[in-house]
Amino acid sequence: MIFSDTMTHYVAVIGAGAIGLSTAVQVQELDRSARVTVIADKFEQDTVSDGAAGLFRPTVDYIPGVPRDILKKWSQDSWSFYSGLAHSEEASKAGVGIVSGYQFFSKGKEEKDPLHREITYHCRDLQGKDFNIFPGTQKCSSGMFSTTLIVESRWFLPWLMKRFVKNGGLVEKRTVSSFRELARKYNVIVNCSGGRAKELTDDNKLEIIRGQMIRVKAPWIKHFMYVDHNCWIIPGKETVTIGGTRQVGDTREEISAQDSHDVWERACTYMPSLRKAVWQWQWVGMRPVREPIRVERERLQFGEKTIMVVHNYGHGGNGISLAWGCGKHAARLVHETLVQQNSKL
Repeated sequence: MIFSDTMTHYVAVIGAGAIGLSTAVQVQELDRSARVTVIADKFEQDTVSDGAAGLFRPTVDYIPGVPRDILKKWSQDSWSFYSGLAHSEEASKAGVGIVSGYQFFSKGKEEKDPLHREITYHCRDLQGKDFNIFPGTQKCSSGMFSTTLIVESRWFLPWLMKRFVKNGGLVEKRTVSSFRELARKYNVIVNCSGGRAKELTDDNKLEIIRGQMIRVKAPWIKHFMYVDHNCWIIPGKETVTIGGTRQVGDTREEISAQDSHDVWERACTYMPSLRKAVWQWQWVGMRPVREPIRVERERLQFGEKTIMVVHNYGHGGNGISLAWGCGKHAARLVHETLVQQNSKL
């Protein structure tokens, strides 16, 4: 149900990554009474989202603590939206496309619950000759070939921002140090601040996992490839993402030459033709991970002012896969809050 009361409600969304913008747009489109402002100190290429390869591949193994039925709902909602985009005239502008590829696993490193198998276009187990396609994968004992989607933030974030502004959204570039700063002006605050949520909420469950990746020009690479959990090669619209690292608690923001060397050599072991690729840039990002992902309401009191905060953070390396689905969930929480506030007037 669309809430259409003539009274304007003011909503602040903290964060302009894939989670923040997906949430902001859906708040607007669910509740026409909402006047939404996105507040962030980093946008587009400065966000953690920009570094993500964007392959739709939600796996329960990497999203602990969330009930499987809820995780599947978030994933399915995201997939439905992205798939619709991929088959529309907006696909290229939004950076969304269909891609196929291979995942290889050594014995004992298999994904225990690859949820994406139940959602994506196609997925089959690897057999026999599949393990001879790439050098080095003969040592692997299992794997899968799948057709899924890629959502590249370098295009997706500007596309979302354009949609947000077209809907009447406002944007402020600044750092929010406390929810108190926003309590008097807004009816609801939506916290999509990623890693900064630890400072804003004093959340001890939130931790950082450092990621480092390389982007190269290699237009001959047409299929993505994963080997275990520390090597991935993912072709995108203009570049190929070579990854990567998952370093828990490591907050180094500078590029590590050793990490770059290790990531590169692993990838070239499985795709030797990459040695002919032209490096474009390297990326380091701090993935905010929480067990469980936090999508819920919290009532806060600042003096005489009570404010409802809707949290939506802690997605880790699944931020793109879950952005639209979690944004939909958070937008409904905002909508329910505004309906409740309106009923008390």
